[in-house]
Amino acid sequence: MVLAQAAWVIVAVVSLGAFVAGVPAHYDHLANPTAGVRDALAELGLSPGGYAFYNVALDTVFVSNFALVAAVIFWRRSDDTC
Repeated sequence: MVLAQAAWVIVAVVSLGAFVAGVPAHYDHLANPTAGVRDALAELGLSPGGYAFYNVALDTVFVSNFALVAAVIFWRRSDDTC
């Protein structure tokens, strides 16, 4: 059971690290849209930077919530045996 717990922690840390490492690139991609997307954002009254920030913030909230639920499940159920 200890090996499975250690593996879960390693996978969780690597996954969250990959997400955090990818945030700047994702923001950069969204903040520099194509001309068509830039025009559509302008019609909606949104700046590319604001649109990028909103999307990255929303992704961060979702990932944080899922990670929190996973951590609570792991913490509360980690001593159960099959």
